[in-house]
Amino acid sequence: MVDSFLSRFDPHPAEANRKCEDLWRRLVSYFQYHFVPDPEDCAQEVFHRIIENLSKIGPSQEDVIRFSFGVAKNIARERGREPESFELPVEAAAKDPDPLDQAAANERDKAVRECLESLGPSDEELVEDWYLDGRKAHAETAARLNLSPNALRLRVFRVKNRFVECLRKRGIS
Repeated sequence: MVDSFLSRFDPHPAEANRKCEDLWRRLVSYFQYHFVPDPEDCAQEVFHRIIENLSKIGPSQEDVIRFSFGVAKNIARERGREPESFELPVEAAAKDPDPLDQAAANERDKAVRECLESLGPSDEELVEDWYLDGRKAHAETAARLNLSPNALRLRVFRVKNRFVECLRKRGIS
């Protein structure tokens, strides 16, 4: 099955492996760009789903790539989706919160606040605009900052990476 998958990239195994790795890197970048957690795992999941559905995909490399990014889009939606309805059982809702859970939550909240403050006022405002506006006003934000939309996305990506690294240094994942 894997050989059939690789043969769609190129008849030569070494070149097929290179093209397959290139696709994997592009998928990881796609998930990073869309801020999907665990981008490497998501890219691996795309490959797993492709191999499961190989008989439904056309014979060319372009068909595989097109299908891959369709699957990637679905995985990004799945990973970003909240459970549609979630209710605590009555017994759990009636109990007081566990002091250890509460302490961990307080520590996490403190680390998030400190890391946001460490970004600086302009980057903190950029993150708030990007996430709290529901990505609706990106063109306005880009124009206000005198940036192209792609430059704005790149800046948000870099700020997000600095924020995540700050959280990691504080032991928050």
